Amino acid sequence: MLGKEDIRVRPDDNKELMATPNFIFLPVADAGHGNVIRFAADATKDRAEAEARAERKRLFKLALARSIPELRRDFTSNRTNEAFLDRADSDRAKTKHVVFVVHGIRDWGGWMGEFKQELEAQDPTVRVVTSKYGYFPMFRFLLFDDREENVRWFVDQYIETLALYPNAERRSFIGHSNGTYLLASALQNYQAIYFDRVYFAGSVVPSDFGWNELLRARRIGVLRNDIAQGDWVVALGPKFYQQVKNLFGLENTVFFNLGSGGFNGFIETAGHQYVGMLAGGHSAALESPQNRKSIRSFILTGATSGLPRSDGAGMLGVLSNVAWAVWLLAAAAVTALGWAIWRCLAVVRRAGVIVFVAVYAALVFVVLNTV
Repeated sequence: MLGKEDIRVRPDDNKELMATPNFIFLPVADAGHGNVIRFAADATKDRAEAEARAERKRLFKLALARSIPELRRDFTSNRTNEAFLDRADSDRAKTKHVVFVVHGIRDWGGWMGEFKQELEAQDPTVRVVTSKYGYFPMFRFLLFDDREENVRWFVDQYIETLALYPNAERRSFIGHSNGTYLLASALQNYQAIYFDRVYFAGSVVPSDFGWNELLRARRIGVLRNDIAQGDWVVALGPKFYQQVKNLFGLENTVFFNLGSGGFNGFIETAGHQYVGMLAGGHSAALESPQNRKSIRSFILTGATSGLPRSDGAGMLGVLSNVAWAVWLLAAAAVTALGWAIWRCLAVVRRAGVIVFVAVYAALVFVVLNTV
């Protein structure tokens, strides 16, 4: 039942072809998002509202009592749009394994297309989804609301893909950086999501993330987590959030839900975590042709042999343990620079100083929103 006056959910969203191919829609006049389920006519003294409620009740009873063929005959049905789905992918009925590939921050995701080509060439029953949420700078990544907006985007991709490939028996995931956060947050907040094989590179998920519960519930089958020993992005960025969270005993929610699983590994994996160690930076795991081959093997067959091995993290490992100090020094340096310029302009009249402060703040914002 769709209220004709629903201003919260657009008709096109309700009738997404790939998410609702078998839905039948009964339009309800004088009804919005909330009152479409208000049926009790005697609960109001307004005659027009009482009549509207009676009509909603009639449609509700009709929806339950009429046969499906009759409903399809008399009301709008998305079943007639199956042809559209077939045009989206003519071989969709043959797809048995869906693989989601999600990029990270400061990344246009060009490497995703290569994985798609390689995986689908090796197994014709595999379909790789490489939808992108756009360039995501560090500053926006550090804001909780922006991260969660992309989580909702990912869940939408997940639902539409499963509707497009109804015969898919297996679901796998390849994620880098912020892509790993999208999956972890989706698993926490949406109980219907599950994956057989999960691959992480440069993960920004907390080391103490609750994988054990997900494994026991069979919402993931196995996790491979590749760690780059020179990954300063994870070692000094998300690691700081994890340190603050642990220092004050905060939960993995709201703002401090980032961490260093991509640098220190995960604690809770009940023996189902396979860790690869590589030399190099944040994207090292995806840049090595040999490692890409082992990633494809893991996704297609579940193979966990031949994982990359490298030496320890060295000085970066030490610095990561005091990531909070590195952030304090960086903040102090930015503040000191601004203060020094302020002093140099002390002779300038007040209006000039105000302009300087505005320009300096805008410059800092632009830099943070582009790196």
